[in-house]
Amino acid sequence: MESKTVDGSFNETKLKVGSGINFSVVDEAPVFPGCENVEDKRACFNEKIQKHISKNFSYPEEAQKAGIEGRVNVMFLIDENGIVADLRMRGPDVLLEDEVERIINRLPQMQPAKQNGKVISIPYSIPIVFKLDDSEITNVQSKNYDIEGEFAFAIVEEVPIFPGCENVFDKRACFNEMIQAHISKNFNYPLAAQEAGVQGRVNVMFMITSIGVIDNIEMRGPDKLLEDEVERIIKRLPQMTPGKNEGKAVNVPFSIPVNFKLQ
Repeated sequence: MESKTVDGSFNETKLKVGSGINFSVVDEAPVFPGCENVEDKRACFNEKIQKHISKNFSYPEEAQKAGIEGRVNVMFLIDENGIVADLRMRGPDVLLEDEVERIINRLPQMQPAKQNGKVISIPYSIPIVFKLDDSEITNVQSKNYDIEGEFAFAIVEEVPIFPGCENVFDKRACFNEMIQAHISKNFNYPLAAQEAGVQGRVNVMFMITSIGVIDNIEMRGPDKLLEDEVERIIKRLPQMTPGKNEGKAVNVPFSIPVNFKLQ
């Protein structure tokens, strides 16, 4: 296998960041049914996703009895046909993961995203927190879960500011560009993975906390060698100016798929 060259390029080994486009910056976001005539279709999409989860949510009785709670990170693709595909989750228990999978699988078909006028598939992620309150756990109400996506990167009022983006007008786009540049600069395809022919996509989600540091890195990929490499890269991200909503610093989850490809 070729090693990394001095200029940072690869000959036989290639890195592809994501599928090319992130939900927050795609030209035309997927259109959720009912958002066709809304001016801000991206915000409408996020609102409809949250309403869909609220409407379909049911805290598994077995999880309640066992006192199981916590966050399930879910990522999925909205493919070129507007259908949910490649659903991936990570949570504290399979009972909660199964409930999230059930909810997401009930999403309707949508109008697919477009970039430069061309239909594309696009990743979307949202963390869902299951909470048990102090009342009878059999009395399940909507307060038993939180959709942390209300401050997701795509809709938070002020996105986290990556160092170097302070004076840029479009800080959201600058953030995405800097993240991709950071991954490209720090990427090192593990030799053991190359020799074993291991390749594929690692979905990574992490939190940019209310003090601007990286926390709660979660990954799902085809092999631990690739997951470890992505974790190493993300841990090297610099401290940032935190995101804000209504003038208050907030936690902002961010996700990006990283594809490892051998030629």
